Amino acid sequence: MEDVSFFSDHPPLELSDQVPKSGQKVNAYGYPIGGTGISVTGGIISRIEFSPYYYNTTGLRIQVDAALNPGNSGGPVISDNKIIGIVFSGIRQADNIGYIIPVEEVNLFLKDMEDGRYEGKFMMFDQLQTLENDALREKLKLDKGQTGMMVTSPYGNGENSFLKKWDIITKIGDKKIDNDGKVITTHGMRLHFGYLIQHLQKDGNINLTILRDGKEIILDMPLLREKNSLVPELKGDYPSYYIYGPLVFAPVTNDFLRFLQRDWLGNLLRNSSPLITRLNDIATKEQEQLIIISSRMFSHRITKGYGDPMAQVIKDINGIKIKNIRHLVEVIQDSEEYLEINFEGNFVETMIFRKSDMEAATEDILTENGIRFQASSDLMDMVKR
Repeated sequence: MEDVSFFSDHPPLELSDQVPKSGQKVNAYGYPIGGTGISVTGGIISRIEFSPYYYNTTGLRIQVDAALNPGNSGGPVISDNKIIGIVFSGIRQADNIGYIIPVEEVNLFLKDMEDGRYEGKFMMFDQLQTLENDALREKLKLDKGQTGMMVTSPYGNGENSFLKKWDIITKIGDKKIDNDGKVITTHGMRLHFGYLIQHLQKDGNINLTILRDGKEIILDMPLLREKNSLVPELKGDYPSYYIYGPLVFAPVTNDFLRFLQRDWLGNLLRNSSPLITRLNDIATKEQEQLIIISSRMFSHRITKGYGDPMAQVIKDINGIKIKNIRHLVEVIQDSEEYLEINFEGNFVETMIFRKSDMEAATEDILTENGIRFQASSDLMDMVKR
């Protein structure tokens, strides 16, 4: 806005400092499809949960029955003349189910951004299960009053894990965890105990009480902001890529898998692709990546007789197992007369190319398709052109 005097007569709305309650009336403001003027839709808060967001993170999420449509996202939701959150999503298959990010989450984000960059929330990545089953409780010799969550797969590598398989997490801070993993918050809500991590962590550590082999132990456990996933999220960054001949190589990301999901899932399952079998793996080796052919082959005479390997994972090149995208570039550049490319999974081909043909094809394809760079900026230091 060019005329800042507008704000002298239009003070900003106040942000609510309270988590709202179920049943509370709300109004959502925005510019959704269907018109050009501002839209106001009313409803009530249906439920409040601690749930997964996008990008492998979790947070407090409020469900409302106000009509929310494309164009509402980012708009304020107001109750009692205060902003209680902002619109961020809905469910297309349902009527009047929309979600807002509460002010509490907005404030956590703004605090994180005070140094100019967003680092993310501290989280636990250990896999847990409930303690509701009678036979399970009997096996663990738990009395009726004992509650908590059982560790099934600790995050990390064996002895380096703070938690162990069969540990039972009974408290976070001084809050008792029930058999469904819930705690009663200071707002009187029953939420997953992960909600308290963002409020109770100190310097990236969380105080947990656990049962291990029948003995109570108090741990000051370190947390992580990000899981070292073999298949990561781009989080707004540009993807890495390397074009060589008619092939485009890239590290697989969750963003790419979401693109594939609708049309390629059947093929991936049938081929026992690592994009399925290793989807939730941790990168166990330094800088480990799954490298795929990320787009359809460019049309060129040297591809004659080969099927299109799009979405297939590289196993090895000239017998050398590929570790990551930089290693792939290195192996290709160090190769001599031929390139032998093998893929992971079932029903795959072996592709053989003359290196001289691939070099010439690279020049042709970049020129004919108006592609300025053979590789992404993070790989340009390795490109020999």
